Amino acid sequence: MITIRKIRPDDWQAVKALRLEALADAPYAFAETLAEAKATPDSVWQNRVQQNAEGKSSIGVLASENNRLVGMAVGLCNPDGNQKAHLVAMWVSPDHRGTGAAESLVQYIVNWARESGSTALVAGVTEHNPRAQAFYRRLGFEVLPNRPPWKPEPTSNEIPLQMIIEKQEREQGAAPEPLTRPGEP
Repeated sequence: MITIRKIRPDDWQAVKALRLEALADAPYAFAETLAEAKATPDSVWQNRVQQNAEGKSSIGVLASENNRLVGMAVGLCNPDGNQKAHLVAMWVSPDHRGTGAAESLVQYIVNWARESGSTALVAGVTEHNPRAQAFYRRLGFEVLPNRPPWKPEPTSNEIPLQMIIEKQEREQGAAPEPLTRPGEP
């Protein structure tokens, strides 16, 4: 069974290892290169994870199965000064794609963004990744006409996507509910 949880400050080494695995698997999907990530000092990794664990301006989420990390996602709250949150650093291990892990990671970020006052969630996917494009469309993301601010150069092959976040009334303090596909528990 796949478990989704918020990053904790003491996860920094595991998050670093998972990020390096993601960059090795899909270098085309990230702004950071594997070499850059490997050269990043541990203190920076610790600070990133600490900030994502706080869940204020950003949040980090991990997917695991049988105590093995199999996916991750980060949400950034309104980095452009508007009411749009951003989904970044999204990755699921190849052997766990199609299992519902990715949907659950995104749903956790959607719920966090909604609770943070965001009205939309912005993501990006490379034009050479039709599986990821179909995944985001299935979740309700639509293509935006402008490039995301983190990939402004005209040679970028990233397609900007956006999902409108509907306001939902939930019990105060309730944990984000995972998104499930038909036929999944």
